[in-house]
Amino acid sequence: MNHQDIQRRLSEYLDEELSAVDHQIVKEHVAACGECADILAQFQRIRAGIQAGAQAELPHAFSSRALRAARLQMEKASRWTPVEFTARRAVLALFLVVLLLVGLTSFGVQQEGVSVERYLSGEMSDSAESRILFNGADISKEDVLLAALSKR
Repeated sequence: MNHQDIQRRLSEYLDEELSAVDHQIVKEHVAACGECADILAQFQRIRAGIQAGAQAELPHAFSSRALRAARLQMEKASRWTPVEFTARRAVLALFLVVLLLVGLTSFGVQQEGVSVERYLSGEMSDSAESRILFNGADISKEDVLLAALSKR
């Protein structure tokens, strides 16, 4: 095992989870390496602090106060639930009404096509080709010829 492997296995060493051979290798390395010895000492201090905290006694009424506080917080959070539910349903209903109205109003209205020329200029074109293309009728050879000649 190299130095990094030993450092990764220090926790297992402390918890006595290593095989006898690996345990002996880590033990010898820690005895010779100050850095790993410091890390192992830090792990041991952390373990001692956790064990000391586990032995601390809580006040007599701690559990009942904690439960009461949790219940109060849940009640406070649930007070707005019916109001929020109603508000969300109202917003959804209004959205559906608006969507339906927009759909109905645009369904019956036939909209005229928009050419790039009309769109960019912002005004209606009065050219022969525009009159021919946007009147909605079939285009004949004469219409195409008229539009081409008017371009000159």
